[in-house]
Amino acid sequence: MRTIQFRRSRASVALSLALVGSLWASRAGAQSRVPTHVACVGDSITYGYMASSASASYPSVLQNLFGSSVQVKNYGHNSATMLSVGDLPYQTLPEYTAATTFVSGAGASAVVDVIIMLGTNDSKSYNWMVGTGTRAQQFVTDYSAMVDHFTSLPTHPVVYLAFPPRAFANTYGISGTIIHDQILPLIQQVATAKGMPIIDVDTPTASLSNLFPDGVHPNDTGYARVAQVRSEERRVGK
Repeated sequence: MRTIQFRRSRASVALSLALVGSLWASRAGAQSRVPTHVACVGDSITYGYMASSASASYPSVLQNLFGSSVQVKNYGHNSATMLSVGDLPYQTLPEYTAATTFVSGAGASAVVDVIIMLGTNDSKSYNWMVGTGTRAQQFVTDYSAMVDHFTSLPTHPVVYLAFPPRAFANTYGISGTIIHDQILPLIQQVATAKGMPIIDVDTPTASLSNLFPDGVHPNDTGYARVAQVRSEERRVGK
């Protein structure tokens, strides 16, 4: 989850957009709440690492789905953690400040969504483990603080807590087991306590290892699948 290198594949991008576009068109009439502004907060999976181009990242696909009447902004940063004691805390990064400015400045009549998808890098042993224990409580504290930060802004956005996609065998030190068995329940805990909706990206990607070439980052079709889950507003624990 380091320096990004985009891989060119126009055909794959076209297929990705076609998949989510057809789904969105079929469901558009059923959407009861359409935002005017969407801030996508996250790590390299939000940024679009391993996508063929910037236009294939999931925020970019969402922008195409919503159209020009909605502003979708990508505030992903490679290797970012939710943990404030992690090796690269999102709260210390310029994207956090930029997302805050975007949400705050959307305007009094704006309908604002914030999608937080963090936790993948937190599963690395040097971030997650402390002595013989874990930083589970710190994760809950930091996640709760981030939700409170965005919901307290003047535009009062709806903050969606996204389960990260399934992680498979990889060379980054990211643990799919820790994400699934420990981090996802903590995200659910925060969502329940705060009354925030969840977008479950884990379940729809659990059997799609072929869309994650390095075990962590989606290819173009995988990113389209992530955007598709958002456009379906698949959520639990609302």
